[in-house]
Amino acid sequence: MKKIKPYAYAFNVFVGLPGSPLYQEILEHKLYEYQDDLGLLYLPGYDIKTKFFYGESSRKFVDYKFKKRTNFDRKLILRYYIRKIKNFLKRYI
Repeated sequence: MKKIKPYAYAFNVFVGLPGSPLYQEILEHKLYEYQDDLGLLYLPGYDIKTKFFYGESSRKFVDYKFKKRTNFDRKLILRYYIRKIKNFLKRYI
């Protein structure tokens, strides 16, 4: 980021969009956990990532209860709770 110096950037949680090469790869290798009525693909850990990056429940975006976890998701869960504990301690100590 220092090299290209964008005016702004943000994190997004990936959702596979029909027609893209990456979508086809995910679909062919069954790397998704959920496919909605529109054909959008949601990868394992979508719920953890929406909570971590957006501060919102995945239920706000899609009506599905995600169950699969990746190693990255486990790290995010840990970081999420550490952040919550630090915020709690700052407020009350």
